[in-house]
Amino acid sequence: MPNIKLYGIGGTLKIHSLFDSGTFNYNSINGKVSELWITLLQIAELYLNVTTSQNTETLPNKQTINIFVTHAPVIKTPLLEHLAIITNADFTISQGLHFRYPVMGNGMSFVDSMGGSSGYIENYRSKFSRLRMILGELWLIIKNDIEELLQESNSSNLKNLLELGLSLFDKISVPASDPSDKIVPLSLYPDQDAEVNKKVIKKLNDYYFQAYYNLWHFNLCDFTNKNDERNYMIFKLDDKGNFKLDQCSSQGFNFNFKVRDEEEAADTTLISSQSDDKAEDDINALAYGRSSRGSTRARGGWNPRRGNPSFRPRGSFRGRARGGGGGGGGSRPSTR
Repeated sequence: MPNIKLYGIGGTLKIHSLFDSGTFNYNSINGKVSELWITLLQIAELYLNVTTSQNTETLPNKQTINIFVTHAPVIKTPLLEHLAIITNADFTISQGLHFRYPVMGNGMSFVDSMGGSSGYIENYRSKFSRLRMILGELWLIIKNDIEELLQESNSSNLKNLLELGLSLFDKISVPASDPSDKIVPLSLYPDQDAEVNKKVIKKLNDYYFQAYYNLWHFNLCDFTNKNDERNYMIFKLDDKGNFKLDQCSSQGFNFNFKVRDEEEAADTTLISSQSDDKAEDDINALAYGRSSRGSTRARGGWNPRRGNPSFRPRGSFRGRARGGGGGGGGSRPSTR
């Protein structure tokens, strides 16, 4: 039964933060309060630990299952996938996609299918080429500042780590259509021998071809810790060398919103029906008031246009009343 070696790196990955140590005063932790990120120095240290910690006498690399573990999704992060490839990872376990179910696949599973079988490989390699161009543009901007900081620190170890981290991505091939003068060397030193670079690039392309089929990625679903359900995954390596997902439980999708939408729609319909009934009652009341206007304007009656009711006096004052027109403000008897 083969052995298992776990190695990885934590924190989020931002290209513009690769050369930023953050605000923490710790050598091995980079970031700020509430956020940790990956730096190029950490990548170089990880590569050194993985490649130099192997005891070839007792733990040959060919007899070991190398599992690369990280928080950021390797499937969507070419820099981490490239790191997994050059460290001979057989399997990656990551998170960060926020899926409701675990997802597994190789490079062929997540690449664009345009262009036939050869197009698969080219599209797979193109994401690493784009990464190389982005790193070159970033290095061109900050190279002078980095060199000044290295001169101030006067640390050979720091300089060697930075050069190693740059060299891990410097030999990524770029499309042939891009002119060579646009390719920014990722190095603190002048460009090296072109023939050596070609051999390294060819070997790296072979790594990509193998990883396209053989490097598998497993992305865990979001963690949930409730009283009635939990998200968990159990991997098992049996005696026959089968590394498999033995058991899995995930929260899944909740479709109760469809039921709630129907209930809310029914409540909305009921409220709307009640509002329509009330509006109809108001309209009927208004129509009743208009239809009864003639009877209310009878003598001594109420004129709805004039506000308060007015009464026309009768009796001995009828003949001599002044201002006693129909619906006036009252009457006054004559004193003559």
